Amino acid sequence: MKLTFANLKQGDAGGNTPVEYLIAVEAELLIYQDEVPIFREEYFPVAELASSLWGWLQDGIEYDFSFNSMSYEEEAIIALRQDRTGWLISSSFAPGLLISSISPTELKVMCERFIREVHQGLIVLGINPYPVLYK
Repeated sequence: MKLTFANLKQGDAGGNTPVEYLIAVEAELLIYQDEVPIFREEYFPVAELASSLWGWLQDGIEYDFSFNSMSYEEEAIIALRQDRTGWLISSSFAPGLLISSISPTELKVMCERFIREVHQGLIVLGINPYPVLYK
């Protein structure tokens, strides 16, 4: 399982405060299973997702995660929920899509890698990642 992105950029909304960067920094969000892309969403607020995931990881992934963006009216755009076999990934943007179960360790590694990639991407854009991602 891999959560990643492509074509990171600062969107038209601009911004120069951490909150503005959360929604202005966007990319094509991709989820891969067995090296096959199974979810793709363009112009996705990846910095906002990375920041939300970081906060959730700090709490110890003891409860389900639901990403609700300031950019969308929909809820549970990305959802991580635990069942008896591990963690499942779903999205309100793709009803019926339920990505097979992964272990808590795999989930944590996937989220940490995504956060690091966004962190590095912000640096490339000339944005200090610390006040944006780690609140």
